[in-house]
Amino acid sequence: FAKIDFASQISGVGGNPTAKISAKIEGTNERAAHLTFHTHNDGGSLQERMRIDSSGHVSIKGTANASADGYSNLTLGNGSGDAGLSIYSGTSSTSRLLFADGTSGGAQYDGFLAYEHNTQKFGIGVAGTGGYKMVIDSSGFTHMGGYTDANHSGLSLYKSTNDSYTPTAFNDESLLRLHVPNAEGNYAGITYTHAGGTEFFTGLVRAGATTDITDYVFQGYNGYSNAYQEFMRLDAAGRVLIGIDS
Repeated sequence: FAKIDFASQISGVGGNPTAKISAKIEGTNERAAHLTFHTHNDGGSLQERMRIDSSGHVSIKGTANASADGYSNLTLGNGSGDAGLSIYSGTSSTSRLLFADGTSGGAQYDGFLAYEHNTQKFGIGVAGTGGYKMVIDSSGFTHMGGYTDANHSGLSLYKSTNDSYTPTAFNDESLLRLHVPNAEGNYAGITYTHAGGTEFFTGLVRAGATTDITDYVFQGYNGYSNAYQEFMRLDAAGRVLIGIDS
C-alpha cells in the first residue's frame, strides 16, 4: 500500500533498509488499514516491532490483537516467551498506573497502582481519593482499609466508620468475612500453623441439614495422642461442649 524505508550508507550495509514504516489495507475494505513499524537488529533481519491496526489497537513486539473483544487497547508480546512492561522512575520517586474515567479531579485516578521507591511500598487506591486502600510494605506485611499500622506485623485490617455491636441483630460491618457454600458439613474459619506442621483450627461448621444451623468449634492437633481432635464446641443453642461434639 505505502511505506517509508530508512537506509544507511555505512560500509557493508549496502543501502538496505534498517528501519521501515508501512501501511497495508486490511481485508477487502479499502479504508481499513494498519500501520507497522520495523527495525533491523544487528546481524539479523528487518522485523516488525509495533503495529497500529484499523481499530486503533497497538501491538508491541507482536502482530496479533490479543484483545479482540475490545477490553484492551494495547498488547505487549507475541504469545511466546516472557513479556513485560517497565515503569522506570527515580530512586526517591513513585511509579504509578492510573485508571481514569474522566479528565479532571479524582476521575483522573479513580483507581490506581503505585510503588514508592524510597519506602519500597506498593499501594492500591480506589474511588478517586488519591489515598491507599491497601498497602504491602517493604517487609511484605499487608495493611487494608486505608491505615498503615507500623507496630503490627502480618495483616492489618482497618475500618474508618463507626458501627455499634448489637447482641440480638446481624452485625454485617465486620472487618473480615469468611464465606462458603451453605451445605451440611462445610466450614469457614482460620487455621493456625507453624513450621513444625501442627495446626489449630477455629471456625463455624454447618452442623446439620437445617439451613443456618451452625456450631463454632475449636479443633487442633493433640501432641500427646498424635492425632487431630475437637477440643471445644459452642453449638447453635449456645451450649458449650468440651471434649464432646454433641
